[in-house]
Amino acid sequence: MDTDRSVNAGQKGKIVLEGEDRLREILYSMQIGIVVIDELTHRILDVNEKAAEMIGAPKNQFLGSLCHQYICPAEKGHCPITDLGKTVDNAERVLLRASGEKMPIIKTVVRSGLNGRNCLIESFIDITERKKMEEVLKNSYFEMERKFEERAVELRAANEKLQKEIIERIKAEETLRESEKKYRQVIENATEIIYTTDSRGNFTYANPAALKTTGFPLGELQRLNYLDLIVPEHRERVKEVYVKQWRERHGTTYVEFPFFAKSGKVLWFGQNASLVVEGFNVAGFHIIARDITERKKAEKELAALQEQFLQAQKMEAIGHLAGGVAHDFNNLLTVIRGYTDLLLNALGEENPLYPDAEEIKNASIKAETLTRQLLAFSRRQVLQPKVLNLNDLLANMGKMIGRLIGEDVRLVTLLAENLGQVKADPGQIEQVIINLAVNARDAMPGGGKITIETANVELDKTYPSSHIGATAGPYVMLSVSDTGVGMTPDVQERIFEPFFTTKEKGKGTGLGLSTVYGIVNQSGGNIYVYSKPGRGTTFKVYLPRIDEAAEATNSEDTIPQSVQGSETILVVEDEKVVRKVVSSILQKKGYKVMAAASGEEALSLAQRQDKNSIQLVLTDVVMPGMNGVELAKQLTLRHPEAKVVFMSGYAGKAVILHEILHPGMPYIQKPFTPEALARKIRKVLDKK
Repeated sequence: MDTDRSVNAGQKGKIVLEGEDRLREILYSMQIGIVVIDELTHRILDVNEKAAEMIGAPKNQFLGSLCHQYICPAEKGHCPITDLGKTVDNAERVLLRASGEKMPIIKTVVRSGLNGRNCLIESFIDITERKKMEEVLKNSYFEMERKFEERAVELRAANEKLQKEIIERIKAEETLRESEKKYRQVIENATEIIYTTDSRGNFTYANPAALKTTGFPLGELQRLNYLDLIVPEHRERVKEVYVKQWRERHGTTYVEFPFFAKSGKVLWFGQNASLVVEGFNVAGFHIIARDITERKKAEKELAALQEQFLQAQKMEAIGHLAGGVAHDFNNLLTVIRGYTDLLLNALGEENPLYPDAEEIKNASIKAETLTRQLLAFSRRQVLQPKVLNLNDLLANMGKMIGRLIGEDVRLVTLLAENLGQVKADPGQIEQVIINLAVNARDAMPGGGKITIETANVELDKTYPSSHIGATAGPYVMLSVSDTGVGMTPDVQERIFEPFFTTKEKGKGTGLGLSTVYGIVNQSGGNIYVYSKPGRGTTFKVYLPRIDEAAEATNSEDTIPQSVQGSETILVVEDEKVVRKVVSSILQKKGYKVMAAASGEEALSLAQRQDKNSIQLVLTDVVMPGMNGVELAKQLTLRHPEAKVVFMSGYAGKAVILHEILHPGMPYIQKPFTPEALARKIRKVLDKK
């Protein structure tokens, strides 16, 4: 049987170059006739649309046919390409159309190995019109020949380009396979977390870094949806991000969320998700993620630190305001108390106006208490620090604390052995302990337990990073804990603010903890509160620990037998009303009084007096221009025997830090009573 006729029409259309779909696209798009021929059998393997058009028949009619049935029919059995073993460039041949008509063509043939076959790729163009033109334009032969040659060059270049593209595409496929292999190696060895999901979010792949971070084996992970691992309260937020990306076909979306590892530990991921689109459908997501747990932890700590800083700034601002108000108010109270006491002495108890004047005095006493608390909060009171041991202080206060907290509250003390010393005002620290104990009692209306604890602690360098105002070093800790109702975070934030209270109206002024805050800070320490609703509260006070022996805390003050006198006193006070009432009080006690409104005026007045004619100077500490201490230094040059008593409504930061008023200097706090002033003056004058 003739093998040339054994290929039926249905098979002819299937004899194509395997795996050359891309080549077909190129062939079909060419505007010259292209025929691919099996070099061994001379059968037509494929043609483009232009070739089919030139032959004048559907492709399936001649695919599989011998080439000389249509192309070069006169050369049947004698193929110059095969015989000569070379390619043909721009050979003039004849194409036998399906209609039987012969079409003159110019053909170019190249050999090419495709998928293991030796093939001939023939490209040809119809030169019918050219032949006609040759007859008509014989005189233009050389010009036509030149143009033909140019066209031939173009065809050769096109053919070479086609051949090159085919080779390059084959190489590209090999390169792609190699790249995919390298890409997988990169993914497998990457430190980044890389995984893929389908369009529903089900895991389809995860690299070793992802498996190590999550703790899941690949098989188990592939049975999960990514939403299964996200912490519940974040699921909807993350889902909305990816649904929006899916709908709007965003290229890449970044999102951060916490998720559960296999161990149950919560980690944070920051990940970029890219859509995988196949045609018009979303096939899934490619995701590259990083473990940002430590960064999130640092951000949380920073936010807490910023909140502490803002709170500290607010407390500082409130302190300045409170201190200024207390100072001005103390001057007014000094006048009110002074004149009220003078008035009471003048009226006598039998006078019907005496009770009214006494009520004024009582009201001023209550106001004094408030101003003292405001001064404590604003750190503008003058302290009398001593080296003391908190254990000894608590031992002396035990009975008093017991009476304050009542019988339905159990007091437990856990006092550390070998407790270090602190330098603070004993009376002020007692006030801290009392206020904290009373606050703890009020938090337990039904009774409970208060625990007071002391300990030596060492705050390392990391502690100040999470506690604004703290410094590293050795401290003595005083802790007061209760089993009461506890506090919410918003209450904790304001707990040290003056006049802030959670108690019902009339049950407190809101200054107890403010006083504690001011005393601790003025003593160089820090105080922090730890509380949760329903789980009690703990206040921890940290005071700098020093290596000195404790001093006795008992008072050495003695009460003078008489408060009268006849000495000359220079009163220096910038507030006129205060200056006037102080002068009046001293004059009624028998003293000779000279008054000045400033340090400069006092020096001028003293210079005009005989030497040592002034026995005592009573001066305000903080005044415009020259302060009281500087005045005392200069004034004693003229009156070296003169003694000095300082007074102030507050002492200001410089005084508090002992840069102006040093420990041991005679001092009286405004507001004061006439008797208190008279006793202080007499005591200083009588001191040898």
